Amino acid sequence: MSKKQKAETVAKKSPKRKPPPSIKRIVEWACKNIDECGLACDLGDYPTAPSKKRRFCWRCGLKKAVERCHIIPHSLGGSNHPSNYVLLCKICHTQAPDVNDKEFMFKWIAKTKRCWLTTPMKLYKEWTGVDFQTEIEKIGLAANNNDEVLKVFKHIFKNIAKNKTSYHPGGIPDQTTNYAVMKTMEKLKIKYNVK
Repeated sequence: MSKKQKAETVAKKSPKRKPPPSIKRIVEWACKNIDECGLACDLGDYPTAPSKKRRFCWRCGLKKAVERCHIIPHSLGGSNHPSNYVLLCKICHTQAPDVNDKEFMFKWIAKTKRCWLTTPMKLYKEWTGVDFQTEIEKIGLAANNNDEVLKVFKHIFKNIAKNKTSYHPGGIPDQTTNYAVMKTMEKLKIKYNVK
């Protein structure tokens, strides 16, 4: 039997897979059926328009290109129904469990999700000896407005991250984010005259 004949035989035997659902369909299904408390993003604010815009990874919460990740892989009998997908960035997708247990995927996301500031907040304390949250609250009291401080923090952080840091392919190292957080805190303390 020739290679072409073998390929045709295999194609006839294996059922044709349905194409995966759109990101919009996955999000619409998830909004109606998933408790988003265990996710690192808010599904209600999730951009669903079909485009190449970056979206939020359900595990790490970062705004990146996302991939449709099977909860139960095809090889273990998983379907292409929207209920069998989560949206993850490439890094989180490679770390996702490949098991035949739908609940485990959501447990894994909830237990390992991380805010983009989680590790830098820990590193900030290691480097400065001061708790990050305590510092923000101290600056907030000086400014008399915590919300304003957080807005200013985000603005300064984005400027520093954009102009004073770079990244390796595959992601931004925690120490790079830590640098931007530390520099942002220095500028906030100067702005609000906090020692």
